[in-house]
Amino acid sequence: MTTIIKELVDSYNSLTEEGRVSFKNQVGLMDIPKILTVHDRLMYFGNVARGKNFPLYYNNETGTDPDIKAWHPNAKISILPIPKGSYQMAPKEGKKEKEFLAEAEANGLVFPSLDLSIQKHTIDLEAGVFDKLETYRCIFYKEDGVVRKLWCRRYSDGGLCLYVRELYPGCVHYAPREFFCSNNEN
Repeated sequence: MTTIIKELVDSYNSLTEEGRVSFKNQVGLMDIPKILTVHDRLMYFGNVARGKNFPLYYNNETGTDPDIKAWHPNAKISILPIPKGSYQMAPKEGKKEKEFLAEAEANGLVFPSLDLSIQKHTIDLEAGVFDKLETYRCIFYKEDGVVRKLWCRRYSDGGLCLYVRELYPGCVHYAPREFFCSNNEN
């Protein structure tokens, strides 16, 4: 088993940086310094954004919405891999949040934790998804038994924003907003 792990690590280390980002995005891994808290995870997100020279919407040390930590002061770091799934584009004519949620329930989709949602947005950030202006991505997540939304948005002025919002069942979302869908509980 040790030989297999060594071979995997050697193979990974031989990849270009682009190859590493692609690999991490495909398997849901992050090459992160020691992450012990959600604050650490948010700091990493902010550092990746700063490394890309993206202005951050929130002027604090993480560059992210302070409500993330305020709403979830005891959020746990997950040891599970990021759920596999894809983003679904909101239709041009719009779709209500309650319709997204009903569809998710009917299809057995799962809501990842806050930590896994932050990781997914960070992987997308590293992979260049938010290099394009006016990119909106949302993950419905579940923490402490409550479903909320974690948005990552790149504005037309270049600013990047990672923020949380409560659910608003009557709220209508239009393209180009995308929503993460997964039926994998990992």
